[in-house]
Amino acid sequence: MTELDFDARADARGAITALGTWAAAWRSDRCAPDDVLDAMAIATTVGDTSPLTHRVTGAGPRLGGGSDDAGSEALLTLIRSAEEIGILLVAPGDLHGLPAGPARAAALDTGEVLLLTFASETSIALSARRVDRYTVTWGVHDAGTATVPVGRSLAEMEYALREGVRDAAQLLGQLGGPGARTPADLRQRIAAAATSAHIHLPPETDPRVDRVLAQSAQVEAIVVVAEQTSREFGLTAAARDDGDRAFAALWTLTRAARMTALNTVIADLAER
Repeated sequence: MTELDFDARADARGAITALGTWAAAWRSDRCAPDDVLDAMAIATTVGDTSPLTHRVTGAGPRLGGGSDDAGSEALLTLIRSAEEIGILLVAPGDLHGLPAGPARAAALDTGEVLLLTFASETSIALSARRVDRYTVTWGVHDAGTATVPVGRSLAEMEYALREGVRDAAQLLGQLGGPGARTPADLRQRIAAAATSAHIHLPPETDPRVDRVLAQSAQVEAIVVVAEQTSREFGLTAAARDDGDRAFAALWTLTRAARMTALNTVIADLAER
């Protein structure tokens, strides 16, 4: 695997999830700092290559001055000093109050940030980006007074996702055409996409969280395959527009469901 095989955004995706959930376990004395770093390594491993270095930029002001370019110890120190932590999953038009500037730009670039809120009621957003085979760079950005939104309950998300699976499957079924892939091939592609979205969570997580994340992964996998299929076969402009709207609605659903599930893990650990 060469440097060109890496996608700087996709290959750090999952780092925020790992850091947020496992740091919550560490903050509640359920695991050691090394467990947090191990979880981050698992989340950012590509093929047989996992990053060896975590470089933090912009942390100096929050750490009382000093170097503005630090390592994983600074990352953990920042998180330990926060009053609250939470995960934001964002997309254009769904920014959860992130102010214009570097925090919003970083969130839109990677799709996820870890929000740290301090006693002063100000927040910072941590973003992660894979810069090469062995290095993940973490940016520290002023997030103003942004907060983690109160989402729907896990039960509501489970219900919505069951409908989402049905809607996504119907959408995929409408995209066939001459030379369309066989059902067995589609099932294989969906299973592979769902497996790649697996999230390694701390132990003793609420089983409902696992179900919501599994359902989200299933919907996302179907949507990914449906989007690929829509590009493989000639569709009319109207069909493409209808498909794009349906895809967008399903992405919004799964993003909200994953954010609810992950922040439930963090909140549950904070209460223990």
